[in-house]
Order: sequence, then structure tokens, then C-alpha cells
Amino acid sequence: MKKKNSVSEFTTERNMVLLHHFRRAIAQQSRISIDRACQEAVDAPAPRFWVSELRAMRVIMKMLKGEEVLKDMYPQRRRMYEEIYRRVVETRQKFPTVKLDDIIFDIINNPAPCSYVTVSLVKKVLSNRKNLITPRHLVP
Repeated sequence: MKKKNSVSEFTTERNMVLLHHFRRAIAQQSRISIDRACQEAVDAPAPRFWVSELRAMRVIMKMLKGEEVLKDMYPQRRRMYEEIYRRVVETRQKFPTVKLDDIIFDIINNPAPCSYVTVSLVKKVLSNRKNLITPRHLVP
């Protein structure tokens, strides 16, 4: 479980990718809908899985042992680990001699089908981003 106030090493990269997808979604809309643009940002393919190699290794190893590690996770996280696990099993069948940590490293550093985050996280990123770009003369 993630500890309160912990920050991943790729948080800035993830946020920039989400903002890019959000802006692209807004640009493509004829009638602007923030909610729809946020959902499109969430659903857009990501350049990688937003999880560290160490965390992915721990979770996948537990899954391989048959432990029920996913039952208390948020649905997005659960879907992400299920996808990583599916790819690990598939890769191990094709290449049984490759080490598990190498397989996991390769999988999480390759494109993911979506960001596996919530719409509320995108809105939070947008909110924080707006605070950063407010002109100085408007700040009290």
C-alpha cells in the first residue's frame, strides 16, 4: 500500500502526459466539456505503466504465488496489475529462460493501453497546474 504523501519518481512525467492528453481532447471538442476531456485523458494510451519496477515486482510475485493481493486495491490499480500480470505470463511462456525482473522492467517501461488513473486525479493535476501558471500580478 502506498504511504501518505509518498511521491513516485515519475509523477511529474505522468502529470505532463495527462495534461497533454487533456489539452488535445479540449482542442478536438466543438463544445468544451471538462469532464469528457478528463475522461479522454484517462483513457488515452500512456507511454509506460505508472508504477515503479520494485512495486510491480512485489505485486506480480505475490500474484504468481497465488496470493490475493489485488482485492483491496482501487479498480484502476487492479486493472493495471491484471494487465501487467497477463503480459508477464504471456512473456514467460514465450521466453521461459528470461528472468522475471527483466520481464517486468520491459513490460512497465513500454506503452500501456491507458493511464490507469481516475478522472479526479486529472482534475487535481489541472487544479494544481492552474495555480502554477497564474500570473504574478493576479496573486494576492
